Amino acid sequence: MVTSAKRSGSLLLVSLCAVAALATACSDDAPSAEEALADGFVDMTGEEVVTIDVLDNVFEPERVVVSEGTEVRWENRGRTPHNVIASEEGAFDDVPVAEMQPGDVAVRTFDDAGAYPYYCSLHGTPERGQIGEIRVVAS
Repeated sequence: MVTSAKRSGSLLLVSLCAVAALATACSDDAPSAEEALADGFVDMTGEEVVTIDVLDNVFEPERVVVSEGTEVRWENRGRTPHNVIASEEGAFDDVPVAEMQPGDVAVRTFDDAGAYPYYCSLHGTPERGQIGEIRVVAS
């Protein structure tokens, strides 16, 4: 038999667990630097400018972790035109083909923590081919 005190304690514990679960579910989805590095990302936090080489059919490095406010530069060092398209529409301003011809450099600044996957639509899709991801962590 459960007494009133035990029942109240159990309800309090269940309520606290529910609040904790809700807070976790509603918290910022931004990954921590440790989580991103565990996923094989290159740590470039603390750098004001990060360069990603756009080569023929690859981004190098493919996956980076940067701090909020980092300027990311995509430099087309390949022989063909490319673009940089955010996998989630509107996540950042896409880089159109007109701005990513061989030798071109495109710059975007990432001010908000979060995950920013992207791809070249000429050489891939959001899931495969020429893909990359920038994970921005709080400074």
